[in-house]
Amino acid sequence: MPRLLLQSSLLLILLTAPAAHLRAIPSFADEYQLKAVFLYNFANFISWPERAFASADTPFLICILGSDPFGEHLDSTVKDQQARERFLKITRLSPTQLSQVSDCHILFISNLENTTLTDIYRLTCRYPILTVSEDEQFIDSGGMIRFYNLNKRVRLEINPEAIEQVGLKADANLLNLSKITRASLAICPE
Repeated sequence: MPRLLLQSSLLLILLTAPAAHLRAIPSFADEYQLKAVFLYNFANFISWPERAFASADTPFLICILGSDPFGEHLDSTVKDQQARERFLKITRLSPTQLSQVSDCHILFISNLENTTLTDIYRLTCRYPILTVSEDEQFIDSGGMIRFYNLNKRVRLEINPEAIEQVGLKADANLLNLSKITRASLAICPE
């Protein structure tokens, strides 16, 4: 219980702190350092069904699809860390590796050429994959969590129905600190 309280406190601090908390002038690196910490913490604030993991020692896989805005920030954030008693692993996928997203637990979708968010939704909607992006149309396209900036702070927009549709469950603390959007969900193709 103390660990969950500590994680909740950290999430609250991250959501209320300016994106550039280290310097007076915000920088690209600071924003993505913060977003890397969010991605790591999503692993602790979202519950996955057991079927999401092939075995007890299957690592928790965070995937970046498309261009990688995090650079080394995400790797250094999760290095030697665990989430829900599983080690974390980072995988970067190009748009030509779209078929491999079913192995991911968290999928950050970056700028993609020739691939639409609808195409990605069709691939991910059958799997317990938490989808995250910065795209303004992401939630309306079936996405689950969107990063956005407001007053030089990184904020979260969440569609809880999209999260629940794939068998995931968001922690109440995460939902309470986020902008909730209830976008209509597309039907997942068979």
